[in-house]
Amino acid sequence: MMQMVNHANLIRLAGISIGADGDYTFLVYEFAEKGSLDKWLYQKPPSSLPSSSSSADTLSWNQRLGIAFDVANGLLYMHEHTQPSMVHGDVRARNILLTADFRARISNFSVADAAATSSDVFAFGLLVLELLSGRTAMEARVGAEIGMLWRDIRAVLEAGDKRDAKLRKWMDPALGDEYYLDAALSLAGMARACTEEDAARRPKMADVVFSLSMLVQPSPVGDAFEKLWQPSSEENIRIVNEVAAR
Repeated sequence: MMQMVNHANLIRLAGISIGADGDYTFLVYEFAEKGSLDKWLYQKPPSSLPSSSSSADTLSWNQRLGIAFDVANGLLYMHEHTQPSMVHGDVRARNILLTADFRARISNFSVADAAATSSDVFAFGLLVLELLSGRTAMEARVGAEIGMLWRDIRAVLEAGDKRDAKLRKWMDPALGDEYYLDAALSLAGMARACTEEDAARRPKMADVVFSLSMLVQPSPVGDAFEKLWQPSSEENIRIVNEVAAR
């Protein structure tokens, strides 16, 4: 399968090494200098990995936004530009590898299949929530209660006039005031849409990629598009009409 796909955001298979007696095989992939995303989100990166960012222990807002965009692009390629359509099936931070300039590569295709793409969309939504909060999608709390980010974000976005304050408190404190609140609300709204319990209501990766492409470029169009993912007081988030958006 890895020989059939070719995309900048999928880890590249460089070759195969087979032992002289044929009793073992290594798959050789391109080297991702910054390691896996989970090392940067949940703990300080290993001291052996030099950081090109001003802070050695966290990802910047722009880096997180770029990683989300890269992963979405990779999934879009798998879902819509391979025959048959492929589903990764295990999208999580430890399977996202980062290059020297913090570009994301999706790795570990051991469970990839031709299943329903909505499972990848849900997992991508969880990944976005982890990028925003700096926490795992499921984490233990006081009294061994398990908190789920995809449920927490619903309470945050439905908090009415307290929404903005609740979101700032919910965000990764390592980001400080580095991000624009509207952009954070947009990403949170996108993640909420991706993690809808009804799979039929989740967006397609094409819609997600288009939205993220607006967010990664600082322009008036991007500022206006951000609000389309934000929940209104009257109805749940609606996915942007694909024809109108394009």
